[in-house]
Amino acid sequence: MPITLKLITRSPVHIGSGHELESFEYIIHDGFFWRLDIDRVTAFLLDEIGEESIEQFASWIERNTERLANARDNRTQSEIRRSLTLRTFVRNELGRPDVDARLLQQLSELSRYAMRTPFSEFRQLVREQLKDPDGRLYIPGSLLKGALRTCLLYQVLVEADERNLQRWLERMRAALPAAGKRLGGRDRVFFARWLEQDIFYCGLKKKEKVSWKDAQFDLLKFLKVSDSVPVAADEGGVVTDVQILLPGSNPQPQAPPVEALEAGVELSMSVSFDVSFFRAATDLLKQGAQGMGTEIWIGLPEKFQRLYGFSLEEAAAMAPEELERRLLERVRTAARNFARALKTFEKEWCRRAERGSTLQISRRLQRFYDEMPEDMLRLGWGSGFAAATVYLALREKPAWQETLEDLLYRLFSLKEREDLLQTFPTSRRMALDGEGAMIAEPMGWVELEWPWPASEAEATAEEEEAAEDDSDLWLDEIGPKSQDIVAEVVDNSRSPFTIRVFVRGLENERFPCGGANHRVLEVGQRIRVQVAQWNKKEGRPAMFRVQSIRV
Repeated sequence: MPITLKLITRSPVHIGSGHELESFEYIIHDGFFWRLDIDRVTAFLLDEIGEESIEQFASWIERNTERLANARDNRTQSEIRRSLTLRTFVRNELGRPDVDARLLQQLSELSRYAMRTPFSEFRQLVREQLKDPDGRLYIPGSLLKGALRTCLLYQVLVEADERNLQRWLERMRAALPAAGKRLGGRDRVFFARWLEQDIFYCGLKKKEKVSWKDAQFDLLKFLKVSDSVPVAADEGGVVTDVQILLPGSNPQPQAPPVEALEAGVELSMSVSFDVSFFRAATDLLKQGAQGMGTEIWIGLPEKFQRLYGFSLEEAAAMAPEELERRLLERVRTAARNFARALKTFEKEWCRRAERGSTLQISRRLQRFYDEMPEDMLRLGWGSGFAAATVYLALREKPAWQETLEDLLYRLFSLKEREDLLQTFPTSRRMALDGEGAMIAEPMGWVELEWPWPASEAEATAEEEEAAEDDSDLWLDEIGPKSQDIVAEVVDNSRSPFTIRVFVRGLENERFPCGGANHRVLEVGQRIRVQVAQWNKKEGRPAMFRVQSIRV
């Protein structure tokens, strides 16, 4: 029986239509982004001015788009786009401020939809949001199912035994040289398509050879996810600027503005599992029906067990409702675990960003992640490489590190560096809520509200995680030669500056620290230090020295 899954956006979610809007396709007025209907605009100009205005409008657009194409730098393009609006055409090209006034009065009749925006203008193309035929915003079921597939894949890799991990590693090592120095955009989403097929697809025998690439034998095809209930663009939509943030640096406007579902929008969708095949599979395999297990669905028992965490025999013994609930609980557990890993990953970036221009932004983001519910997914554009792949399941495994570094070099043409896996990716795309306010929000976070409470095991895991938050930063003791100690700047007014160290028993004390210019450090910034002076008599540190201004 299908369940109703509620989705609540916790930050802007952009799901692209594939189209980018030029500045003459919209007007920003009275706090709204009005997407113009060109046919209605043409009729308006015809009624207000006459046929000559239509030809002038087409000629004006053609001239300016040619100027755009010939512009050699982003600044020139931005200035051209700033002037390439319908209102500029009416006021400056036609010299008709009276028509401009009537245009604003009739915006609702001349527009296809409107979305709230805190901005007064954009100087880049605007990425259009996916909508239904009536212009309403929604989340496609295929997008949610794809995100849940990544969560399950992550869960399998986290639980995998050494034999399978080694087998997959050898396959990756063999695949990378064959892929060449540069990998395509699709590989950024699933950087190893074969890994997905190995985990989700059962085998099909063709001409005495077994293929593991046929989607008919995908174990996740029995998961059914509907499109969400849509919401009107003027009720749940926002058009926001997006900028690139690097730790310690000023925001860079390299990402285009986007239409998006704004934070706080509630949607719902239907989710179910068709369990009839799984309940019958054990008997079908015993009978060898239609070549089950030898010609089709090869490897089914092993792959089902690995993917869903229990056996086909157990599935056969369950009532349909019980089995469906068990499968959906597995999906939920995988999603929660993946969200936890992503949250930890993002908080690592926040700690590195606790300095310079990103200090305050970092602290706001850390509060966002601290307050984030457990049942979360990250969807859509701007969510990042880690959210779209299983990179986090492998990053901490020593055997995989060299291969993952090789993969990242090929995907992103990165330079070799020792701390690549700890710092990649260095930047984040952030939606901005207002001009000049610099209230940044991460892209793509959605809360999932399931119709039943978390299991007891999940609740226990949450409590343990909360208790262990930041525990990896603390040391139980240090000595005269200790290094890699996390510290926080508490006074940067003079040299040596003052820090507190993440060492149990010393957390309430303050120590002098050298090795860096105090003027470049921010109060609250976390750094890594080493013991510079040790008081032998008291058996405690007397002074520290900076190792790295990044944590």
